[in-house]
Amino acid sequence: MGYNTQIQLPNYINVYFTGTHVGTEEGEKLLHMNGIEPDYTVGPSIETIKEGEDEVINKALEVLEDKQKQ
Repeated sequence: MGYNTQIQLPNYINVYFTGTHVGTEEGEKLLHMNGIEPDYTVGPSIETIKEGEDEVINKALEVLEDKQKQ
């Protein structure tokens, strides 16, 4: 399985990741240097920074609220 790194976040959320190369027998890279495409792309804008808003946190809260409704 390779070497894993674990980070425990608040509320007992565990995040695991590896720096090990992951590929197929043919040598195709599956994750290493490819990354994982995010479900949501959010970044700060000049306008929201000026307003003191945090777009990343706001989107995270929105996603969590939507998941709670399901």
